[in-house]
Amino acid sequence: MQRPASTAIGLVHDEREPELARRLAAQLGMVPIPLKSASGATLRGMQGVVYSIDLANHKIVAKARQGLAAAGTHGPLIFAVDNKEGYHRSRIQANALGATMVLRRPLEPEKVRIALRELGLLVPEAAPTLIEARPSGVSVKAAAQVLNSAFSALKAGSQLDVRQSIQASRQLLDGVGKVGLNSWLETVRDYHEGTFQHCLLVTGAAVAYARQAQLPERDQLELSVAALLHDIGKAEIPLEILDKPGRLTDAEFDIVKRHPTIGRDYLRQQKSLPAAVLSAVTHHHEYLDGSGYPEGLKGDEIDLVTRILTVCDVYGALAERRSYKEPKTPQEAILILVDMADRGKVEYDIVRTLGAAVGVVLPEGRFRLF
Repeated sequence: MQRPASTAIGLVHDEREPELARRLAAQLGMVPIPLKSASGATLRGMQGVVYSIDLANHKIVAKARQGLAAAGTHGPLIFAVDNKEGYHRSRIQANALGATMVLRRPLEPEKVRIALRELGLLVPEAAPTLIEARPSGVSVKAAAQVLNSAFSALKAGSQLDVRQSIQASRQLLDGVGKVGLNSWLETVRDYHEGTFQHCLLVTGAAVAYARQAQLPERDQLELSVAALLHDIGKAEIPLEILDKPGRLTDAEFDIVKRHPTIGRDYLRQQKSLPAAVLSAVTHHHEYLDGSGYPEGLKGDEIDLVTRILTVCDVYGALAERRSYKEPKTPQEAILILVDMADRGKVEYDIVRTLGAAVGVVLPEGRFRLF
């Protein structure tokens, strides 16, 4: 889609929240548009559009679809979805309407501002945002910008900005080191959802591991970049599968299992990416007992960076906050990883080092839960 020339950002709202829309528009310099007025002529040429409407109402959805179809040319679309029963169906509806990003209702100005900036949309310069005011905020923001650029580049088939990834990794090493992993992860959970949240959580865990293990600087950077990009292949996996709250069907899981090779094939085309990063992106779902994918590697066939990333990936998944689940505590997550080590899937010493980084002390050598 061609980027419109206009710098206006529209805020389309339904009749339930005109006051909220006016307040948001005033704080962020947006143009409030009642849904009934969101015609093609109104939306055409907008730099971007934020929709805060009831996506469970078929008449409202039809009106939104009609306006967007008539507009033809517009920028990225952000949809706000009610955080209640039917959330998943509404999110699928948002994706069907062409959502670039999905937030939760009611909209909060700070989260809208962050979303607009991540999508490269113009917003008025102001005092530092709430996320930037946090000690961990700058590094979280930098990492999120890398993810947005990387996912967009893969979808568009364009070049990845490797220097941006390395620069963000340096900020991560500094940010996580200053505040500690648990505080950094809480900032991520407060401001990000879905695949971006997961990638950021995994990256934070990888950086904390690297610092705890006192890896050489080059190895720290490689592990951080690999963690940032490890799920880039999910850019081509349908969101209704990625965000499904229940168990995936075999067919759906087969689709998800394509993401490591999709990421590998894309990253192979980029310049200056170390072989360790490519290997970790390709094999971060491999387990020591050969039960992983995509190649069923075993034991020493899996390099050390990949082994570390696999543990951090599991930790990130357990630490996620989703609409249908609360995050595991650090102790709960580490003990689950200990059980996986006990079953021969991951390396216990890596789990122990990550445990130390999150304040969970484990004994040296083999440790069995039962």
